Amino acid sequence: MVGNDSLVHCARFCPDVLISLQNTLFYIPLYLLPIEGADVVLGMEWLQNLGLISADFSIPSISSLDDNHTITLKGDPPKQPDPST
Repeated sequence: MVGNDSLVHCARFCPDVLISLQNTLFYIPLYLLPIEGADVVLGMEWLQNLGLISADFSIPSISSLDDNHTITLKGDPPKQPDPST
């Protein structure tokens, strides 16, 4: 089930895929889905593996602890709308 409660057929499941996010390595489970617009969607299963996180959506960023080392991932800053004429 995806975010809008639709059911999407999962073609394959890859339980431990190594992905580098902002120079930090993560092993994450990937479900191969027929979706468009994103290369990877990091969902609740991945977030649960991070444990306790703190988030600042004004930056945006999320932080968690891994072996007493803080990992912070930052998103792209919010884009301001272009002025209309």
